[in-house]
Amino acid sequence: MIAQQPLVTCFILNWNRKDETCRAIDSVINQSYSNIEILLVDNASDDGSVAFITKKYPELKCIQLDQNYGCPGGRNRGIPYCNGEYIFYVDNDGVLHEKAVEKAIDIIENDIQIAVVTGLVKDFNDDSEIDTKMPLEGEGFYKTNVFQGGISLHRTNIYSETGLYPDDYMYGGEESYMSYRILDQGYHIVKTKDSILWH
Repeated sequence: MIAQQPLVTCFILNWNRKDETCRAIDSVINQSYSNIEILLVDNASDDGSVAFITKKYPELKCIQLDQNYGCPGGRNRGIPYCNGEYIFYVDNDGVLHEKAVEKAIDIIENDIQIAVVTGLVKDFNDDSEIDTKMPLEGEGFYKTNVFQGGISLHRTNIYSETGLYPDDYMYGGEESYMSYRILDQGYHIVKTKDSILWH
């Protein structure tokens, strides 16, 4: 009997980037890992993002916030809507390699002490530099002391022990804050070069 894949919530936070966000959503839809729900949390965009995106992706779960709570505040308000055993955070101006979720899940599922798997960010200036099907090196993973928020897989239940992101930040430093809380609870954060985001 084949074990059921755990549900992963791919969490995308948006503020006034409807075109880039659609590109990020498409890269989630095209993942090799199949048991995914997509959650879009919108930080009170005023560029028509919500109407545009929900029309293009009617099956999408979308939470529209009443104001811009910044990155950590937006994540905090979206976490209760995540049904997945894991949350995979995706920057809305990024594009995932087609195996990004699969490779992260392969790692975290094999060690209960790993709370977060963070990936590799590749900078790009033009869409022609993105190759979501590029061969992977298979270099494994290593422990690190901080995760990158825009490409990271988290155990959803970790927040019951660490608490949520610092809600008084608008942007910057929240990943370091949360990383220390995770490490303080005795969990590991690991980095893999096989889970890739072009940013």
